[in-house]
Amino acid sequence: MIYDSQYTRSELAKEKKGWGHSTWEEGVMVCQESGVKQLILFHHDPDSNDQTVDQLQESARARFPNSRAAFEGMDILL
Repeated sequence: MIYDSQYTRSELAKEKKGWGHSTWEEGVMVCQESGVKQLILFHHDPDSNDQTVDQLQESARARFPNSRAAFEGMDILL
C-alpha cells in the first residue's frame, strides 16, 4: 500500500491540524487491519530532510516491519 504519511500524529494535532494529510501511524493501522504486505510511506513534507524521513521509516518499521519510505526515482514492481 502506498500511503500519504506527510505528518506525524502529534503534528496533525497541533500546527498541521486540518491540513488534509495523514500519518505513518494511520498507515500502519490500516495495513495491520487489512492484511497488507508492504507499506510505502509517500508524500513527505517538503520541509522534511532525509534524516526526518529516515526516522519516520524506522518508527513505522518498529510497528510494521515491511515499511519503506518512498524516494525520488523509486520503482515498485507489482
